[in-house]
Amino acid sequence: LVRDTTVTALRINNGYNNTIQNSIITENVDGIDASGANINNLNIINNQIYANSGIGANVANGLQINLWGNGIETNAVAGIVAYDIQALNIEGGYCERNGAVGYTFTSPETLSIKDDIILLSGGKTLSLTPSQNVSGCRIAGVSFTAYGSGDVPSPGLSIDCHIFATAADNLIVEN
Repeated sequence: LVRDTTVTALRINNGYNNTIQNSIITENVDGIDASGANINNLNIINNQIYANSGIGANVANGLQINLWGNGIETNAVAGIVAYDIQALNIEGGYCERNGAVGYTFTSPETLSIKDDIILLSGGKTLSLTPSQNVSGCRIAGVSFTAYGSGDVPSPGLSIDCHIFATAADNLIVEN
């Protein structure tokens, strides 16, 4: 159990062949942040990641990132944010009511997103690090529930969806 931290509960800045498994990660700022340089073969398996004030799982800059059987729920910003990854696999999980506040983007237009899973890439879309692509992504057997409809800012666009990708190659969504 990792609870009530004033920062990210678990952070991996650089690493190979790591596994986070059978944990409860709740009431932190962000749950898991594995977005450093060279995050390769990371397995996030059978965790409960919920009620964090930021992102449930932020994964980036990696090769072979696997999220299997996780319950990711009521994280205020987003359930999963993923960018600059080759071979991202999300399977057999449960995502509910993440992104209560949503993101607001201002380049080039205002874009509010309320979302359970956000795959972010393609340059200036998000003000984290410039990202290139999510390549070889598979999402299978995941149960999603909608957060609800959002207000449309003016001028702008509102997207209430389960999966949003600005740039993805070989994206597979099944079951």
